Amino acid sequence: MQVNQKLVSPEEYLAKLSSYITHSKQYNDTLPFTQMSKGALDVYEKQYGNVYQKGALIGMALDIRLRELSDGKYGIRNLMADLSKTYGKDRSFKDEELFDKITALTYPEIQEFFRRYVAGPEPLPYADILNTVGVKYDAELTEKKNTFGSVNIQPNKQGRLVLVGTDNMNEFGEKMGYEKGDVIMAVNGHNATIQNMNQLISQYLLNVPVGTNIEVTVARRNSNGKLINKNLNGKVMQTPVITQHALRPDLQASEKQKQLFNAWLYSNL
Repeated sequence: MQVNQKLVSPEEYLAKLSSYITHSKQYNDTLPFTQMSKGALDVYEKQYGNVYQKGALIGMALDIRLRELSDGKYGIRNLMADLSKTYGKDRSFKDEELFDKITALTYPEIQEFFRRYVAGPEPLPYADILNTVGVKYDAELTEKKNTFGSVNIQPNKQGRLVLVGTDNMNEFGEKMGYEKGDVIMAVNGHNATIQNMNQLISQYLLNVPVGTNIEVTVARRNSNGKLINKNLNGKVMQTPVITQHALRPDLQASEKQKQLFNAWLYSNL
């Protein structure tokens, strides 16, 4: 796991989990995972895309539950090591047999976990599960943030970024005067390319105080169809940003929650 090896930050890992939850919720969240996985190639073919996301989320939830019950000392990697002593390439298993085996290896409470959230129809209770490790979950979270304007940007063949859609443009984008078809040439005088655009936006927009001056140079077609550079000037402002299935560390987390958080993400056990 990359976060365990500190190749990704906790924030990046939580963002990945948030993405999994968002994608998983696009499918039938009350279809038992055992039932769905057995029929993923025929009866539940339309649910096939959820096998990976929901499987990863069940693994996450089981890991946290095991850490909670063991006071941080036993997690899913320990479980996999223990199971490998019984199962392997030469011996498969049935779901019911595996659930009983895992329960016998771990805690009686795990049988209830499987009954409700894997073999049963109940959606995973993300808020309760993640609260155990001091992570807040919001099905929908509205925050005020610095943004580039909530415009749709796509790369072109020249290595530049082009505004291809402004349907969701927010107040900051409107005040900057963005137009569909604008080619982003520079931010605060610094040449903007596909490779460095995120860095420029972070440095000169996302992580600066409200009211800071910003200049975005775009190439815009004139009435003759010729691209002409135009400087768009404004001041950084915050606008409402809605995040679906948002995950963030609880700044008021208890020492117990912090301990389990570290065991969950960083334990080498």
